[in-house]
Amino acid sequence: MKRLLFIIALFVVPAFALEIQNLRVVPKNIDAGNVTRIMFKLSGPAKLSINVKGLNGASVTSLISNVLYPAGQFSIPWKTPKKIESGYYIPVITAVDQISGESVTKQIETRTAKMISLPFTTSDLPGGNKEISYSIDKAALVSIRVGINNGPMYKIISNWELTQPGAYSVKWDGWDGDHVIKVDQLANYLIDIKYIPVEIDALYVTNPKNISKKTIVPASEILRQINAFVPKYSVAVSNKKIASNSKNNESINLDINVDDNTLEELGDIPYEYVLYIDGKRYGEIENTTSPYNWEISTKNLSKGSHVFTLMICTSIEQINTRSFKVTL
Repeated sequence: MKRLLFIIALFVVPAFALEIQNLRVVPKNIDAGNVTRIMFKLSGPAKLSINVKGLNGASVTSLISNVLYPAGQFSIPWKTPKKIESGYYIPVITAVDQISGESVTKQIETRTAKMISLPFTTSDLPGGNKEISYSIDKAALVSIRVGINNGPMYKIISNWELTQPGAYSVKWDGWDGDHVIKVDQLANYLIDIKYIPVEIDALYVTNPKNISKKTIVPASEILRQINAFVPKYSVAVSNKKIASNSKNNESINLDINVDDNTLEELGDIPYEYVLYIDGKRYGEIENTTSPYNWEISTKNLSKGSHVFTLMICTSIEQINTRSFKVTL
């Protein structure tokens, strides 16, 4: 009996989940037109498909499609196109287990750190412009905003753009985004620069004919592994629909319309409208819809011109600002 059990045991193969291990690219930095190798280990026989995508999730090329591979270590060459855009590229491997039929997908992940304030310098340029200079030693999402201390950010210069390591300078004319407020003449104005370091263990291709210092990427793609959400949306506010024709001129109607693309990207993320008048917070409207009509009381405002600043915000941060003048 013991001999029979031993013989049966020899033919019983334990079931292990299929794994794709040690996925990497070698070399990680190449010029366009050169060859890199996608290396990985397969724990069991499987049909493989290998695609390469950009950081924005768009597919660039398909290297292998539904090809049977045994267990083992593999090195798949990829000759990058000569006309490829400069930037990061991520291989995605899908394997279908030939025993269980289980499908496994593996790709090189991105890792992020916490948000950090970034040191910078400013210098005055001819014509009243300013130059804001900063440097980073690793790839990072960079946000540059200007506004007032403990108040609204009137202009978004860089909205969480993925920026490669190096020294940078951006020019700013001193105005808000709508050219209504000369922000750099306000007594308590500030420049706020923050960044989130990003470690990307992927291939970086440099095309000397098409070098892009900044690759814009949806923030959710980079930040999916940390407990924060940095939205990146636009909002359209129609200034032409602002009219002072209600209730004895003691209020105005502010018609707000958020564009369809923004609403689609926001999805179920809650947002609110926040209004500042002459730099002071007037109030906010939560659980909003679009379009939305907001009746603004003007009882406490003097006759003359006033600057209204409307923001759309999530629970994390301000994501867009529009400023305009209202004359009472």
